[in-house]
Amino acid sequence: AGWRHAEYPLSTLDLYTIAGEYWFNRYRAGYTIYAASIDSGPLIWSHRGQLDRYYADRSRISLIASNGEEVESLGNGFFAVNEVQTLTLTGQHWLSRRWALTWEVGQAWTTLYDKQRFRAGFTRQF
Repeated sequence: AGWRHAEYPLSTLDLYTIAGEYWFNRYRAGYTIYAASIDSGPLIWSHRGQLDRYYADRSRISLIASNGEEVESLGNGFFAVNEVQTLTLTGQHWLSRRWALTWEVGQAWTTLYDKQRFRAGFTRQF
């Protein structure tokens, strides 16, 4: 559970979070619910679910889906509420004790825009 409070010159933002997860065999299922409030107004809700499959120790492939409304900063303390749905497939594949290949491919559908994303890179553990 968490709470974040941010004050800006023209407004305030509160974000409340509750998350849970369940592990079974090599799988992890997680769920997070978010509630945001701008200037103590009505709550804006969103949900995020994630299913991970672990293999070869720390390597994993994950499917992530979200649905609801999000608060987007427009700068200078102004915010927009945007309905959003996302679907993402991501992975982290350890090549050695210190190096992993990471990638992500996803799609977001919103009332303001649609966005596709692809990311690939390496992670180094120190």
